[in-house]
Amino acid sequence: MVTAQAAAEAIDPNIDLTDGLQEDSGYANGVNGNTNGENDESDQGLNGHSVDDVNKRRRLVDQHIRLLSEDPRHFTHWVSSRGMSQWKVDFPRLARILIQTEIEDTVTARHERMGTRLIRILRNKGKLDEKQVSNFSMTPPKTIRSTLTGMQEAGFVETQEVPKDTSRQPSRTMYLWFYDQQRCRQLLLTDTYKAMARILQRIKVERAKVQTVIDKAERTDVVGHEEQYLSKMERQALRDWSQTEEKLLIQLGRQDNLVATLRDFIGPLNS
Repeated sequence: MVTAQAAAEAIDPNIDLTDGLQEDSGYANGVNGNTNGENDESDQGLNGHSVDDVNKRRRLVDQHIRLLSEDPRHFTHWVSSRGMSQWKVDFPRLARILIQTEIEDTVTARHERMGTRLIRILRNKGKLDEKQVSNFSMTPPKTIRSTLTGMQEAGFVETQEVPKDTSRQPSRTMYLWFYDQQRCRQLLLTDTYKAMARILQRIKVERAKVQTVIDKAERTDVVGHEEQYLSKMERQALRDWSQTEEKLLIQLGRQDNLVATLRDFIGPLNS
C-alpha cells in the first residue's frame, strides 16, 4: 500500500503531472466521504520544493490514482490504514484481467465479436445449454450454433453431457456449454510457443538466403568499406535482410510479451 505523498516523492519532479487532467477536476469529497488525504499526511517539503508545491503535486498524483481506480478494470483500490488514505494495486486480479483480454482478442480475431460475446456469457453465467445461451445473447439458436461449434473445435469452449436417465441416449441427454479460462490460457500459450518457433525458423531461412553476402560484409577488410567492396545488389540485399530481421524480431518480442502475460504474471497454469 502507498499514499499519494509517497507516490509523489517517488516520481521525477520534472514530470508534468497536469498532463491528462482537466483543470476543473476536483475530488474534494474523496472516497467514501474522505478527503484527498492532505490532512492525513505531513506537510514536509520535497527535494527542496515549498510546502505548497509539495501539496499541489500530491493532489495531482491523488487525482491520477483516483482516475485509475474509476476505470472499469479498477487498476487501484482505496484503503484506509491508521487514519491515512492509502492505495493498493491488486496484481493477481489485474493479471487475470490481462489474460482474459488476450483470450478475448484471440477469439474476436478468429470468431468475430459473436464469439467474444458468447465467451463472456459463459464466463459470467457458468454452464448453459444452447437455449439458455440463445436467451442470454438474445440471438437465434441457429446463429450461435455454428459459432459455438467452431469455438469448440478450436478449444475455447467445451460441452458436458448430462444424461436425463440411465439409458444415455443422445435424445435423452443435455449438452451444457462452458468456458474454462485455464484451458484457454494453456491453449493460447501453446499457440504462442508455436508462433515463436515459426518466427525463429523464418529468421534462419531468411538469413540463409543472404548468408554469403553477410559473411563477406563481416570480413575485417570489408567492415567500414562496404561501398568499395560490395556491389550495389549486395548492399541492397543486406538492407532488405536487415529490415526483414527487424520486423521478425519485433514480432518475436510481442510473442514473448504475450508469454509473460499468460505464463508469468499469475503463477502456474494449474493454479
